[in-house]
Amino acid sequence: MKQLVKSKMITLALLLVYLLSACSGGNSGNPVKTNNNGDIMKEEEGVSNEENQDPVTLRVLMWSDRLQPLFDLFTAQYPWITVEPVYPKDGDLVGTFVAMDAAGTPVDLTWLVDMSAYVKDGMLEDLKPYMDKDPAMKKIEFIPGFIDAYDIGDKRYAVPHVYAPTYIYINKEVMSKYGLEMPELDWTMDEFRQLAKAATDPAAGDYGLAFDSMWGHHFLTALAVANGSAANTYYMNEDLTQSVLHTPAVIDDVNWLKSFVTQDGSLLSLQKGTELGLQSGISDFLNGKSLFAFGGDWVLPTLESEASFEWDVLPLPAGKDKQVTWGLLMAMGMNANSKNKDAAYKWISFQYELEAQKAKIDMGASAAIVSDELDQYYEETPIWKGRNVDAVRYTNKLSCCGDKTSRIPAFSENPWGLPSNVVMGDSQMQDVIPQVEAWNKRTLEVRKQLGW
Repeated sequence: MKQLVKSKMITLALLLVYLLSACSGGNSGNPVKTNNNGDIMKEEEGVSNEENQDPVTLRVLMWSDRLQPLFDLFTAQYPWITVEPVYPKDGDLVGTFVAMDAAGTPVDLTWLVDMSAYVKDGMLEDLKPYMDKDPAMKKIEFIPGFIDAYDIGDKRYAVPHVYAPTYIYINKEVMSKYGLEMPELDWTMDEFRQLAKAATDPAAGDYGLAFDSMWGHHFLTALAVANGSAANTYYMNEDLTQSVLHTPAVIDDVNWLKSFVTQDGSLLSLQKGTELGLQSGISDFLNGKSLFAFGGDWVLPTLESEASFEWDVLPLPAGKDKQVTWGLLMAMGMNANSKNKDAAYKWISFQYELEAQKAKIDMGASAAIVSDELDQYYEETPIWKGRNVDAVRYTNKLSCCGDKTSRIPAFSENPWGLPSNVVMGDSQMQDVIPQVEAWNKRTLEVRKQLGW
């Protein structure tokens, strides 16, 4: 289970490294001023002249060390606030958070993987009062399921600060080689399989799918939702209280994807790929021998700089029930012991301003808010120049599914990643089922302890 947590942490860090390392921009508004209790400040309560503001150092606990450009964009708007990144020892967010609180030097904001440890001990500020009283927030229309992704009851202990959906990447030269045509935006899983099979020729070293365990990880969880087998990604039920990974419908989805390996030969097994000396992930797609790859916006810089072939982007195919994407959301919460809650909230609200959103789009992220201006901006940003921009906009409008795992108690112990070795390896689902049943009991126990 630790490996699953580590994998997610690396994914989160890489996304921010790639997406936000060159952000720049300006001011698109003046968010409401609040005091440390989250109350709106009247003009006479605060200091309206920026020159008279006391300097503030805002500590943000995070993994990535490449966000200085975004900090600079924020400080240009709020010159008295300096953002100081804090990096957790050995990647331990909770341990670093607690230690700094105990030392009297609390962080103001923190990235989150598992909220339960924080919420149990009252370590996170409820952001609802701040956002409910913020006139700027009331004017924003967020994409469905975004801003309330981490709500617990009537409390909002965390909010997403970036959104990165996933796509199918297509090698257009392989597509042409096998006489195939670019699919429509509403293409289906059956079409996806047929195209992958048509582009497979082991003698030529060509395969429909790039050698990548992500097919059996995040793609498979999206497939289950698209087919109606699960209400949420990671095989979670409607209210995120139980895993349905052990149900017949999900097992059918696992077996369907496994047939790409065992029947079609369009996806190599772990053993065969290793024997051929292939590297799992986007590296294999870069070899130019596969039709499709799966990934988020974080692979864009690599494709732009290293791909020697013409490539483009497609939405994930529609399943039996609907069309979805697997969207990476990154949770951020405010320390209840922060000494700079006003500044901390400004950093949160800044994430959703147009200029900040444009800066994130420039690095490959997707808009978290509904805006005609941002829709048009996909045409203008250099990162999508010459690509299927309609597919990007189409994917961004899909109502499902953002990653809400940070609010699931004991999710770090969830065996959701095990089917990948069933699809590409020699594991069997009957060995996974007992672990799912055990986790379902475990998460309910922790939920009861939390009073959720």
